[in-house]
Amino acid sequence: MIELSVGAATHVGRNPGRTNNEDRYLVTDRVWAVADGVGGHAGGEVAAGVAVDVIASQFDPGRERPLAAVIEEANRAVWEKAGSDPELTGMATTITAIARLDADDRDQLIVANVGDSRTYLLREGELSQLSVDHSQVEEMVRDGLISREEAAHHPYRHVVTRVLGMESEVRVDTWDITPAPGDRFLLCSDGLIDEVDDAAIAAILREGGPTQATVDRLVATALDHGGSDNVTVVLLDVVDSSVTEVGPAPVAPVQPVAPVQPVAPVQPVAPAPVVPPPTAREVTGLVPVVKRRRVTLRVAAFVVALIVVLGGAVGAVVWYARGGYYVGLEGTQVTIFKGRPGGVLWLKPTVSQRTDVTTAQVLSSSLPQLQSGMEEPSLASAHQYVANLVSAYEAATPSPTTTTTTPSATTPSTTTPSTTTVAP
Repeated sequence: MIELSVGAATHVGRNPGRTNNEDRYLVTDRVWAVADGVGGHAGGEVAAGVAVDVIASQFDPGRERPLAAVIEEANRAVWEKAGSDPELTGMATTITAIARLDADDRDQLIVANVGDSRTYLLREGELSQLSVDHSQVEEMVRDGLISREEAAHHPYRHVVTRVLGMESEVRVDTWDITPAPGDRFLLCSDGLIDEVDDAAIAAILREGGPTQATVDRLVATALDHGGSDNVTVVLLDVVDSSVTEVGPAPVAPVQPVAPVQPVAPVQPVAPAPVVPPPTAREVTGLVPVVKRRRVTLRVAAFVVALIVVLGGAVGAVVWYARGGYYVGLEGTQVTIFKGRPGGVLWLKPTVSQRTDVTTAQVLSSSLPQLQSGMEEPSLASAHQYVANLVSAYEAATPSPTTTTTTPSATTPSTTTPSTTTVAP
């Protein structure tokens, strides 16, 4: 049987808005796990606690019940607990776990995962991610929509697509691993990976320090980088039973490498190919869950920039929509409106001034312009346009002729002026 040196630690983090720890970890002689609760002040830590309690009590490597079945039972327990208490409605938790299996002729471990807590393996100096994140950004990376580097700072990186407790059933991803002396298996919540990238994690693991000291170093590094969330780390070192030194076998240091896609680790014997599980969109009934936390400086800067851009766009629309006048008709009355004819988006024109001019005092040739709206840059120019309409109408319409009768010089001033009567 393989010998394992185990270390574990958890920390609430340095975010002043987070006074409770929603992470839980499990360390026994046969199964190890990290759970990251979701669902508020009470719900998250309850969900994580229920999950690890079920796994601790029900997993037995001697029984023919795989780790995946035990995690499915933990899911049902969280689901039922949330349904029994209105204050816990919506609670859920991630889980990543490693268990020892009883194999006939060789040592065997099994890795299981639901959510975005992770399991890594450092083997011969190279770090690989064994688990697959069940998150929105992971799907976007797989679909080629964003790069792995962009995913690390994407505003949707905490939207998880699979967790324990959000549905009565859940699918658990598992991988069989054959351990080798010198292997370091790291289980952690995203409070570590949000603050420390894979290259830095690999560098700390390559130092080959004692197991618990390495755990403490990882947690302290996450806190030094901000500690915006709860941080939980469990480390399993596969030790060579022929030596007494606690910790992994020393390996030659290599340069940090970029994070790699989850693949099956190198094994003494050729393993069966590991097929990544299907994405969440390929499975029906999955409910995305937004993990409530972590407003980092990068996210805040992105939000501020987005608000500025949107505010500028709205301001430009308002300026254009309300920045002028036009002369139009309100019924038969010539009216001056503020805005644009017909309006722009949600901004409709408003009446600025109603004139005394009607369509009866305007040339018929000018009516189409009034019906569609004649735009003017200012209120004064709109008034001038109305005055021009009236002047054009008066110039084109002749005034009636008036005849004045002048008394004859020989006629006395008392004589009544003559009138002409037109016989019918």
